[in-house]
Amino acid sequence: MGREETDNRTMRDRTNKRRRPRGHRRRTKFAIFAATGFLLFSGCQNQSGPELIEIIEFSEVFPFGTLGIGQRSDFTEPVELMIYDDESWAGVSSALQPHVPFGPVDFSQVMLAVIATPSQSGGYMIEVESVELLDSVLTVAYLVSEPGIDCITPQVLSVPFQVIEIRKTEGMVLFERRTEQFSCEDF
Repeated sequence: MGREETDNRTMRDRTNKRRRPRGHRRRTKFAIFAATGFLLFSGCQNQSGPELIEIIEFSEVFPFGTLGIGQRSDFTEPVELMIYDDESWAGVSSALQPHVPFGPVDFSQVMLAVIATPSQSGGYMIEVESVELLDSVLTVAYLVSEPGIDCITPQVLSVPFQVIEIRKTEGMVLFERRTEQFSCEDF
């Protein structure tokens, strides 16, 4: 085999390797793009679908009513209590000083949630935001609003509290506290 034959074969091999059908690159890019899109779409759908259905299916929002609110109490520590009977309520209610006297409570129909947070100054407020039942756990979510640094508050001990009535139910109760500062420039 001479040098001429070797060079010709090498050129022919190079030429054959470079030859590809028309539109080959476009079809390859489209196939990669389509496969990637399919994997991303199907992966996202499987991850969030069942969880969302579970939350909607087992979550129940409970209506509640405020029985009383106030700023003075005998409590010296934060309180998150559930009251189920008259005897317990008599002891707790005597420690609270509501703005308006408490009304009667029918413990055969309702239970009470009592939330109180002692503070070193005035301006603090408690507000129950929601009551939800999820997987046999009743969650009472509440907000503690505290005055911002631009507020002038009295330097007195206060114990803001809220008592709410909730339809009687069985299960564990969980309190969820959220704290938020407010600005007095808004007033």
